[in-house]
Amino acid sequence: MRDLGGLVAGSWRAALLMAVFGMASAGCGGYGAVSPTTYEYAKALYSVTNRQASDRLDEVSSQIESARTTGEISDEEAGWLNDIVEQGRAGDWQSANQAARQIMEDQVK
Repeated sequence: MRDLGGLVAGSWRAALLMAVFGMASAGCGGYGAVSPTTYEYAKALYSVTNRQASDRLDEVSSQIESARTTGEISDEEAGWLNDIVEQGRAGDWQSANQAARQIMEDQVK
């Protein structure tokens, strides 16, 4: 019976380690490298969401769209940033703040 207990405990530990390493390799955000302009917008959104400044979301959203239109940021980057704006508009300030922070953290090598 001890062997079975060790096997179960070992299997549990192995499963836990696989889950932890799986989350780490997935990046838990997975934004990857972004343009310097996108990084600046992520910083701005981090500030806006930290202060829950809903009055600033439209302004930042317009600037993001302008940067996307002129090619300063990619469509994918604009999508990520706009998702953060939408989370803020929905009142999910914590998730929006975490997403903005994740973009910035993903730039640290």
